[in-house]
Amino acid sequence: MPTSEAPRGRKRTTDPEGIEAAKAAKAAKAAKAAKDAEAAEAAESSDDDGDGNSEKEAEEAQSSEELGEEQEEGGGGEGEVVKMRMAEDKERFTYKVIEDEFCNVSSVVFTRDGEEIVFDRPDDEESDDWLMWRLMEKGRVAMQRNEVLTRHLSGVARIVQPYTSFDASPRPAPGLYVIPQKINWKLKSLPERVLKDIEGKYYLTLDQTVSDVHGNKYCPRDEDTGSMCATTGFPHAIAYQREKGRGKGKASIEYIVGSCNSVRLTVRLKKRVAVRPTENKLENASAEELKNLITSAYTPTDMEHWGHYENDLYLYAGLEFSDTGEEFKPVPASAFRKMPAFNALFAPAESPPYTNGFYEFEMRAGVASLKKFKMAKGASTANLNKEHKGRLFRFVIKTLNPFLCGLSGFTVRSLPFVIKGVLHNDAKSQERFVQTDEGIVASPPSNVPNHGK
Repeated sequence: MPTSEAPRGRKRTTDPEGIEAAKAAKAAKAAKAAKDAEAAEAAESSDDDGDGNSEKEAEEAQSSEELGEEQEEGGGGEGEVVKMRMAEDKERFTYKVIEDEFCNVSSVVFTRDGEEIVFDRPDDEESDDWLMWRLMEKGRVAMQRNEVLTRHLSGVARIVQPYTSFDASPRPAPGLYVIPQKINWKLKSLPERVLKDIEGKYYLTLDQTVSDVHGNKYCPRDEDTGSMCATTGFPHAIAYQREKGRGKGKASIEYIVGSCNSVRLTVRLKKRVAVRPTENKLENASAEELKNLITSAYTPTDMEHWGHYENDLYLYAGLEFSDTGEEFKPVPASAFRKMPAFNALFAPAESPPYTNGFYEFEMRAGVASLKKFKMAKGASTANLNKEHKGRLFRFVIKTLNPFLCGLSGFTVRSLPFVIKGVLHNDAKSQERFVQTDEGIVASPPSNVPNHGK
C-alpha cells in the first residue's frame, strides 16, 4: 500500500479580534498558573514547619477528589461515557462538515483560537488520506441511519404504548394445542318447573345451504362435475369423492368446505308450539324468552354475582370428527400429517371456550351469526394422518349459558363434510345443480336461499 504524509489542513484567519481575545485568555491563564504555583510553594513551606499532619491531610483530600471524579465518570453508565467523549474537546475547538445529502464530505472546517483549519477531500483515491476520509464518510452514513431508525422506532413505540397498558393473558407455549381435549363446561341446574318449560320445547338449528329456495336438493351433475352450494356459508359445495389408488371403493357423495372460501355459521332459536294435542308447529323464538324463564326462578340477590354467560345467550363453535359421540372432542392438530401453523385449524385461530375468543358469539333476537372465518392452511382431509384417514368433519355449536349448556337441544351439529384447499377441481364457480322430478338440472344463483341474511 502506498504511504503518504499525515494530512495537513490549510489555516486561514477569519476573526482578528478573536485571535487577540484568545491571546489575552492564554496570558490570563499563564498568570493564574504562576499564582497557583506560588501558593503551593508557600503551603509546602508551611507544612515543613508543622508536625506533618497537613501533608497527610492534603494527600487524603487529593485521593478523595480523585475517587470522587472516578465515581462521577462511572456512575452514569455507558451512555454518560459516550456523552463525555463527545463533549471533551468542545472547549478546545469546534468544527463543521460540508457534505451533500448522500454523506459525501467535500471538506471539514475546524476552528481553533480564532483560526479555521480546512481539510479538503483527497484527490488521490490510492492514498492513505483517502482511506481515512472514506472511513469518516461511512461513519456519518451509519450515524444518519441510526438517527432514522431511532425516529421510526419512537413512532412505533407511540403506537404500541396504548396497547401495552393492560395485563394480557399468557400465550400458550409453541407446540401446545390451545383447546384441551377435555373441556369442563360450566353447568348450573334449573328448578324443575323451569326445566320443563325449556327442555324439549326450545332448541337450536343451524342454517345449511343444501337446497335451493324451492326445496330442491343440490347434487353433483355427475361423477366428474360437482355443484356449488353456498359461496359464503355452509357447505360450499357437494361432489363425488373417491379414494385415490388402485382397487379403491366406489365414489361417495360428500359435502365440501373449501379453505379458499369463507365460512358463515348462522344459528337460530326455535320453539315447538302445540296446535293440537298430537300436533306441534315450529316457530322462531327470541333469546329474551329464555332469559325471562331463567330469571323467573331467581331473586335479584341470587343474580348479583352472575356474569355475562349467565345473563346472555353466548354460543361457541368448534370442529370435531363426525363419528365422535355426544361429547364435544375438538379435532387435535396432531391429526394431520403436516401440522397447521401454530396448531390452529381456523383462521382466525380458535381459542378455548370462556375466554371471550373470536368463536364465542352472542344470540340476539333469536339469531346468532359467526361470520367470515376460514379453515387454516393444512387443515384438510388430504392431510389427515394414517390414524384418521377417511374420517369426515363437522361443526359443533354449543350454548355457553351454564343453565342451558347441558340441556338437549342446545348443542347443534352440522352435516359431515370433507375439507379441501380449493374447490375448482370439484365444482365450478356459480354452477349449481339440483335434483328434480325431471332429473338433475342447472339451478341459477338467484335460487340460492339467503336464510334471512
